Amino acid sequence: MELVSEDDHAGNSVDIPFCGECADHNGNLFSRRAVREKIVDRIMDEREVNDRRRARKYVERKLESMPAWNS
Repeated sequence: MELVSEDDHAGNSVDIPFCGECADHNGNLFSRRAVREKIVDRIMDEREVNDRRRARKYVERKLESMPAWNS
């Protein structure tokens, strides 16, 4: 998620460099698996995707481009 406004940040705080999907209100990252599955679920619902494996691959590529998950 692109962090455009304060509301996009976990805890609604610009001091936390992660989005609310990736971190709790204190800025602690959720597990990569939990984040991946949450995003996969959202993509499958919003985009009406039926292939979970394909959605996971897409999300994994996206996560690798994000500073919190690129290692």
